[in-house]
Amino acid sequence: MQEPLKQQTVRQLLQINSKYIKYGIIYLLIVLVITTTLIGFAVNNVLSYSDIYSGVYIGDIHVGGYTKESAISAVLDKYEGELSQKSFVIQSKGKRLNVSCADIGAYYDVNAAADKAYKVGRAGNFFRKMKEIYTAKTKHVFIPLDIKADPIKLENKIKELSVQVDIPVQEYSTRIEGNYLYVKEGTSGELIIIEKAKEKILEALNYGYVDVIELNPEVVQPKQVNVEDLYNEVCKEPVDAKYEVQNYKLQIIPHVVGIHFNKEEAAKIIDENRGSGQEYVIPIQLTVPDRTTEILQKILFKDQLAQYTTVFNPEDVDRTTNIKLAAKKINDIVLGPGDVFSYNDVVGSRTKEAGFQNAKVYVGGTVVDGLGGGICQVSSTLYNAILYADLEVVSRTNHSLTVSYVPLGQDATVSYGSIDFKFRNNTEWPIKIISKVSGNRLSLELYGVNNEKGKTVSIENQVIQTTPFSVKYTDDPNLEEGKTIVKQKGGNGYVVDTYKIIKKDGKIVERKKISRSTYLPLEQHVVRGSKKVTVPVSPNTPKDDNSSKQSEQPVSPVETQAPQQSEDVVPNMQGQENSGELPVVSETNPVTQ
Repeated sequence: MQEPLKQQTVRQLLQINSKYIKYGIIYLLIVLVITTTLIGFAVNNVLSYSDIYSGVYIGDIHVGGYTKESAISAVLDKYEGELSQKSFVIQSKGKRLNVSCADIGAYYDVNAAADKAYKVGRAGNFFRKMKEIYTAKTKHVFIPLDIKADPIKLENKIKELSVQVDIPVQEYSTRIEGNYLYVKEGTSGELIIIEKAKEKILEALNYGYVDVIELNPEVVQPKQVNVEDLYNEVCKEPVDAKYEVQNYKLQIIPHVVGIHFNKEEAAKIIDENRGSGQEYVIPIQLTVPDRTTEILQKILFKDQLAQYTTVFNPEDVDRTTNIKLAAKKINDIVLGPGDVFSYNDVVGSRTKEAGFQNAKVYVGGTVVDGLGGGICQVSSTLYNAILYADLEVVSRTNHSLTVSYVPLGQDATVSYGSIDFKFRNNTEWPIKIISKVSGNRLSLELYGVNNEKGKTVSIENQVIQTTPFSVKYTDDPNLEEGKTIVKQKGGNGYVVDTYKIIKKDGKIVERKKISRSTYLPLEQHVVRGSKKVTVPVSPNTPKDDNSSKQSEQPVSPVETQAPQQSEDVVPNMQGQENSGELPVVSETNPVTQ
């Protein structure tokens, strides 16, 4: 059956309308997308703006569109130098003090203001940012330009006034006499509170500039006497006197007397006297420690542990200068228990600037001039004192050649930067080195505490090998034939073993080998003449063959000697003091043995 015409028409119209509706919706969506995109671009451009947003002011300067740096520059151009011309008065109790802004280092905090200006529209979520940007654009945002000051300069100015008006607080005081603690309560004071005064001055400068700023002192109460605080403040345990050794110097730390009182009894006395303003007493108990400062002073360095003396030639001025200088440097040196003494560290580098002079030294088995010649006599003398004190030798080296001021095997050479003499204080107490130079005598003394009464130390040396010295001749054409000059006297070489013998109450308790010393022979240098000499013939004397032959014979040899640079050393093992008058030189430069 055929569909009615009206229904067909309606259906056709609906088909046409739905087509248009479809296209319309698509069009609207396209427009919405485009609009949203454009809005997004616009919003993004706003939010990604790199300069300060429009409508933002620092003080009365519009900085919208400025970078942070250019905003700072613009503000400084207008305000810089303005504060330096301003001044004000601070006063208290009728006392006045004129203060300029320059006096307190006052300045506009332009950097902080620029930071705040730049942060407008850049904090929070999307909506907050857009609101701040819109508000700045339409209603403006004003960033205050705060005044700040150098806190130390401001405090110093306040103190200039406070010192004139402050009434200091008197806190409670205590003193001890005999077995009583005397206590006096404190009194109140009136003080300008520095921090509050700072805040008030800056507030006045920032919010309504005024010419006169009143700083009112406040009443400050003293701390009340409290039995617990008093006990912690006054009472202490007894402490023995003690010592400290640092950098070879000794310091005594005095003893502490113990103090105690009964807390319950003290609390009752405090309460009874509170507010009286009168001094009152609290009974105390004093406890003296076992080792007082006086006792410790009597113990320290009470015993001479050892003493050793050598002699030198005082007419050798430069060498004597070096000996005296080195001896002075080690004088009064203190070593704590376990401490190690270093001769090179204490005496230091041997330089002209340090006062050392040129004198004879050993270098590579020969005798030469060198700075500090003679200081090995000081180290060797000290070494012997160390041996007789039975202290621990850490580092010791014998000379390459023999010396005359100590027995063979009992010398100690040094060379700054290469060879050192070291020993350790292996006693339970500090030891002190005392050096003395008088005339031609050098003495080293060691003081400490001798806890081994009846103990004695002796030293023995055994020559294991002797090497005779050789002689080197040098011809001199300017010296008459048959004559000789000894330029350097030779010395034998030795190998020596040294033993330490320890006795207790006269009985040997230990005999031990402490070192083997090897000394090179010192070559003797002799200059001999090679100049031919003939006896002239008198004209009146008849010539014959025999007389002619006799006149051609050389003159009998005559031997002479140059001043000695070193002397042959005869082993001396008989005691602590060498009887020789002229010492063989010691070495201070690197040694090649």
